[in-house]
Amino acid sequence: MDKEKQILQVKESLRKLFKGDKEIPAKLIDEISFMAVTLAELRETINREGAVADIPNGNNIKALKEHPAVKTYNAIIRNYLSSLRQLQDLLPEEDEKPEKKDGMGAFLARKRARELNANPLSLVESMEQN
Repeated sequence: MDKEKQILQVKESLRKLFKGDKEIPAKLIDEISFMAVTLAELRETINREGAVADIPNGNNIKALKEHPAVKTYNAIIRNYLSSLRQLQDLLPEEDEKPEKKDGMGAFLARKRARELNANPLSLVESMEQN
């Protein structure tokens, strides 16, 4: 699956958390979706190429250093987790949610929000399984 389709898949999953709410934090969802897909790509690169790499310095001498993908992964994962916390804070409290005709849909949205809280990387992991 190409990157844009993966990003759309994650966006749809996150938007379902806000189903029935008037305001959906679209920009935050866009950024989280992009980061989730990028993290999955970086993880594949790190698994394939390793966490360390022979990096040449200015004198054409190679030295083992942290792979550039590891640095990028670490930077993005911090922002990703912070963004997920922001998104979680925007979710209405369970008792604040209005009753909906589709009780199962509301139940599943709350369940998914709790899963994200327990394992923020679940979006990335679910993409890797597909």
